[in-house]
Amino acid sequence: MLQSDEPQRGRQKRSAPRRIFSPAAIWLMALGMAGCISARTGEPGPLTPDSAVERGREVFMRHCDRCHPGGDAGIGPALNSKSLPGFVIKSQVRLGLGAMPRFSGSEVSSAQLNDIVKFLKAQRRRGPG
Repeated sequence: MLQSDEPQRGRQKRSAPRRIFSPAAIWLMALGMAGCISARTGEPGPLTPDSAVERGREVFMRHCDRCHPGGDAGIGPALNSKSLPGFVIKSQVRLGLGAMPRFSGSEVSSAQLNDIVKFLKAQRRRGPG
């Protein structure tokens, strides 16, 4: 008796289970969802005296606070509510614009300017109040 490729009566050929999503699609979805999860939740932890954020706060208080009190609006606009990239903040400080004076590297060093940017970003994460 010869066997044929046709299914016998009453029996159907089993097909491989269908994949709804390929492994690559599942990997991409997991990677995308992981990007939505933030390691930072709530307010930043306490600031230590030697942290960049604390140093930035000190430099900010010395040079910026009189026009942007606490990062809020004063003579200058509020900074806490603006989500500007760091390079824009640095350009504004170095070049000045409108009523804002420019601050040279001898007045505010590059390291101090980086610390100010970190302080402003921490202020934004902390939110109002």
